[in-house]
Amino acid sequence: MSRKIKTKVAVCVCLLLIIGSTSAIAVAASTALKGLLAKYEKLDEDEVMEKLSDESFTGICDEINLLSRNGVSLENLMYHASALAEKAQEVPVSELVRLAADPQNSESLRVIIVQLLADQGEALQTEELSRLQQMILDDKQSSLVRQNLVWALPAGEKTNQILETVVFQADEDLAFQALKRLNKQDPARAKKAAEALLQAQEDGEKRRSALLTISGQFAENGTDAEKDEWIAFCLSVLDAPENQGDALLRDTVLYALQELRYSKALYAILDREDVDDSYKAGCIGINYNVLIRTLQNNPTDYDIEMSIKALTLAPVDKAVEALQAAVEKSGKTFDLSPVLSQTPVPAHDIWKNR
Repeated sequence: MSRKIKTKVAVCVCLLLIIGSTSAIAVAASTALKGLLAKYEKLDEDEVMEKLSDESFTGICDEINLLSRNGVSLENLMYHASALAEKAQEVPVSELVRLAADPQNSESLRVIIVQLLADQGEALQTEELSRLQQMILDDKQSSLVRQNLVWALPAGEKTNQILETVVFQADEDLAFQALKRLNKQDPARAKKAAEALLQAQEDGEKRRSALLTISGQFAENGTDAEKDEWIAFCLSVLDAPENQGDALLRDTVLYALQELRYSKALYAILDREDVDDSYKAGCIGINYNVLIRTLQNNPTDYDIEMSIKALTLAPVDKAVEALQAAVEKSGKTFDLSPVLSQTPVPAHDIWKNR
């Protein structure tokens, strides 16, 4: 867990502050805070970690609480989080649960503790697990703590039931995370929940999560008929008058379409005048294998024409070769000059330069 925390929890103790003046924290500097900042301000990263390694688990928790209550964000507590992770095995799981549940602790400390609990599934006793389950269902708890609990609860039917419940609660950010994890653990249940969200005409993060969940599942195992129907639905969302001006929803729908990895979804994006060419080029860079598969498997004239349109925007080398072969095999005449007049490039260059 310690290695995961080091790379996952963005923290750095003060420590944006440590390398400069402590005036960067706009707070009334208490004596305790001044002492804490002075403790680290002349140390480099290795020295900070060494100093923290000498602290007790409780002492580090106290420092996190002090820093958090004086304006230091979770993202700026990396060293402290890493130090806690190193010492987590020395602390009973029951104590970790107590710290996570204690509303007197700062939100940042509780989030870090919850992340430490993510590897403790098998070690959780029934009472401890029940306490965490109650926390995630309690809408009076911190949203950020609950979002992290979504990923900390051990896999199983009870967790899936809880995730399905919170998907329909008012907290949109929590619902987004819950549906995302449910989709990993129980795709059928996640798809059913996502469809219910769309039928209820939920908006915001819930709708975004539902769109991405269903697209991801259709990309994995959907039939062509299901994908065609889904494309039509996505386009109806894009074109609905009430959704005009919702840039985040628009980007989500376009992403959902490109993630289908399906030729007709790519064609739908290419045909939209409200999508700029640079975005289309990026989609082609991601989906060039879709074009190749289509061109190598008895393409229709429309497939070839749409491939020309795509490769005019982004002449991916392997796809250009497949297009030339398909045209030659068809025995028909197509104008390839818009594609062949350009220098073919690798797909990753298309994406990089998007």
